[in-house]
Amino acid sequence: MEEDQMAKNNKPLKGVGKIAEKDDIAPEGEVITEQHIRDYRASVEETHRRMGLPTDNLWSDD
Repeated sequence: MEEDQMAKNNKPLKGVGKIAEKDDIAPEGEVITEQHIRDYRASVEETHRRMGLPTDNLWSDD
């Protein structure tokens, strides 16, 4: 798994502790839609669950 390999190499996990950039949410050249945001949030929440991190209070507008 990518996270396991990165952890073994003592490298930070991709996207952890950073502010999302447009290209993290929608493919380059696409306008960000509500569906893109929902998909991105679901992905972040799933990553938190897999890593055993809390998922409550991730989003300031919830």
